[in-house]
Amino acid sequence: MSKFVLVDIKTKGPIKTDLSYISGSAIRGTYINSYIKKNKIKEDISLNKEYRRKLLSNSIRFFDAYPKIDEDYSIPTPLCFYATKDNIKKFSRDKEPIDVVDEFKDTVGEGYQRVNKSEFSIIKDKNLNLISIKKVENLHNCKQIEKENIFRYEAIDKNQDFYTIIQCDDDLANEVKSCLDNQVLYIGGSKSSGYGRCEINVEGIFDYKDIKSKYNISLDDDKSDKVKKLNVFFMSDTIIKDELGNLQSTIPDELLEKKLGVKIIKEKQKEDNPKEIEKLYKASIISKDVKGYNAMWKCKVSSETAIKAGSVITYGYKGELDEEKIEQFEIEGIGSRKNEGFGRILINPKFDVKKCAIYTEKEIERKTVDLSEDSKVLMQSMLNNIVKERENEYLTNIIVESLDGYAKESKRRKIKLKGFPNSQKGRFITVMKDALDILRKDGEKASKEKVSEFKDGLKTKTKYIYENRSEYNLFDLSIKDYLAEIITDKSLKEITETDIEDIKYPEVKGVNYHKSSDYEMKLKLSKMIMEYKIREKGGKK
Repeated sequence: MSKFVLVDIKTKGPIKTDLSYISGSAIRGTYINSYIKKNKIKEDISLNKEYRRKLLSNSIRFFDAYPKIDEDYSIPTPLCFYATKDNIKKFSRDKEPIDVVDEFKDTVGEGYQRVNKSEFSIIKDKNLNLISIKKVENLHNCKQIEKENIFRYEAIDKNQDFYTIIQCDDDLANEVKSCLDNQVLYIGGSKSSGYGRCEINVEGIFDYKDIKSKYNISLDDDKSDKVKKLNVFFMSDTIIKDELGNLQSTIPDELLEKKLGVKIIKEKQKEDNPKEIEKLYKASIISKDVKGYNAMWKCKVSSETAIKAGSVITYGYKGELDEEKIEQFEIEGIGSRKNEGFGRILINPKFDVKKCAIYTEKEIERKTVDLSEDSKVLMQSMLNNIVKERENEYLTNIIVESLDGYAKESKRRKIKLKGFPNSQKGRFITVMKDALDILRKDGEKASKEKVSEFKDGLKTKTKYIYENRSEYNLFDLSIKDYLAEIITDKSLKEITETDIEDIKYPEVKGVNYHKSSDYEMKLKLSKMIMEYKIREKGGKK
């Protein structure tokens, strides 16, 4: 008998992944590592029968960790919901709820588009509440001198909540709980670079029905349709192969018939016109390439094609569905790599949804607190650090976006500095530092004069480099024109053409902190760009 350990994961550092969730394979690796350390295991676990069962077999399965907000547990957004094109445009613009239809329940007419604005959603109050996952991209450099050493990591941002479920044999549940509960563990790669730190807490050990109730999804027993329908919802990515190992794009009829004890029907004659055929098989499926890494072998796992989480398939059937068989089939799952979270399904889920909305968190009651002068000084220092970090993150995101981005009009790369002399990069950085120092001491006018003085004082050979837009440019401008642009009233957003969300500054009454002006942000960005580029190999001395 299977038990389900519900685990809460709070990200205290970014999680290195290009996914918008934490994969079951990453959680599995963390658990195995924690188990080995706790039990001081020195031998090869794959050669020990007991450890192989407890850690490597299908006796224990690690589900993907999906977002959790307050006490609401998200699911992959079902791909069966549609709205009119006008409503989707309105939704994107106004963020107000819109009506949706379920293609497996209602007729989807012309002018409708699939609602796929977010990968995850929470079903609540008859709404499909879409949620977003905060992601970050960070630039890093390694110590290798002979190669270009600037590279980027995409990561799930810190301070977000996720939940995972560990399905295991009854006798393993308490051991799983003791290994994870109230722990600080590292999930994913690049731990030495500050990634992966998480607080882990076990919410409880549950039976399957109790776990399923967390999703706000029940079994759909609506029998109003003339034709019996069997809907399969993919709760996770699923890899299905036939007996010869060939990848399949759907669930084989024979498997459904064997597990559920019904006869699958994909088409039938229309009652009003027996010569015409009515198709009963429908599929809203997206496929994706699944990649992986084997830490033991220290190599990448070959990619495979999977049915993406959120996909839905519907069949017709003859016979009677048995709830016990449905539950057992859902517990077993389908396909390969089930111990890494693949192959989770729900049979005939009831999506009680009428509208699509943006998930809104509970309002926090705010209280006014009178701070002492010492507390205000401490708070000011804390706010300055928070704002500095947010501003640096914002500027870093602009750089990351721009390195591979193209200007809207000319379609040139936003940043092109390959071969720009390192000596000039250093000189450029010095000028930006001086301009920032003058800004703080003597004000914006004097600082702009410093930048203008540098720009206008370029000598013949150097001047050519700074004016050669075809070779070197910053945001579709020659370096010299860029310097002229940043001392105008043109905003940072206008110059960089960025769509990155604005910085959210703290709001604390009675406490002042330093918030960079738009001009100061332009200087900081200019300095940071050259600092990143100077670390790359290449560049004339």
